[in-house]
Amino acid sequence: MPLSDLMVLFGKWIDLPVFPVAGRRWRVFPLAATFWLFLSQVLTAGTSCSESVRKMAAVIAALGAAIPPLNMSAYCQARKHLPLECLLAIFAQTKVWLAGRARRSWH
Repeated sequence: MPLSDLMVLFGKWIDLPVFPVAGRRWRVFPLAATFWLFLSQVLTAGTSCSESVRKMAAVIAALGAAIPPLNMSAYCQARKHLPLECLLAIFAQTKVWLAGRARRSWH
């Protein structure tokens, strides 16, 4: 699934401002971009870190911006620093949204 489609599909359910703005910053892979890349990687079987980096380059190119030097190590480091409390908050948001739309027999 293209990264932009993933963001459109799940973006209405996931409130990304839960990611802190201050603190450690990743120049090429900010926390929100890293989250979407990681989610895409997890949802697409067999996707490597290098494929995720290529997806990031495609998004940057589609925005008409110059593609900075991207490498797999930078993405892996950024992914490692996704705050657990933010990931848990996103999980909780998604759980609430799904619970409100699931049939009662599924509960």
